[in-house]
Amino acid sequence: MAAEESGTETKAIADVGSELDGLVERVRGGETRVIVEREGVAVAAIVSLEDLRRLEAFEARESQHWAAVEEMGRALADVSVEQRQRELEQAAAGVRAELRAEEAGGSVVNE
Repeated sequence: MAAEESGTETKAIADVGSELDGLVERVRGGETRVIVEREGVAVAAIVSLEDLRRLEAFEARESQHWAAVEEMGRALADVSVEQRQRELEQAAAGVRAELRAEEAGGSVVNE
């Protein structure tokens, strides 16, 4: 099967078995990634350990970010939408004031 995108090949599962040693070497060397298809449907991928570790690190960061979002949601559960909006507007005004002061070369005085 042809390359799907730069550095990625698609192979039928029947072909993977007979080509596995060569595919693994090419994947390990960073030459390619392999999408494995069964009956025309992508079901798995063969990637380098470096790619796998990058994916795992990404998933860990994503999980931490969602945990932070959930924590913020719990912390704001008792705050009305109107109060949240006022606080966001105040925070945005503060940031704009800091940026204006930095552009003017001055310092910011907390309001």
